[in-house]
Amino acid sequence: MAQQLVDQGAEKFFQEAFALGGLRIVGSKQVDAETSELTFEPLPGESATVKFHRENNGWVMAP
Repeated sequence: MAQQLVDQGAEKFFQEAFALGGLRIVGSKQVDAETSELTFEPLPGESATVKFHRENNGWVMAP
């Protein structure tokens, strides 16, 4: 999923991701104070883990 974001660019990635109808968060892990990982289930039985990091008082998806 993270590689798709890099390959497609954010606009196209999120247009296609929202076409799925939603993503379910099935797990989370705080890596350190500035990094977190979320595991999503885009379709039943499939999962993808995406890293996020703090930036400008918010969280952004890491490439």
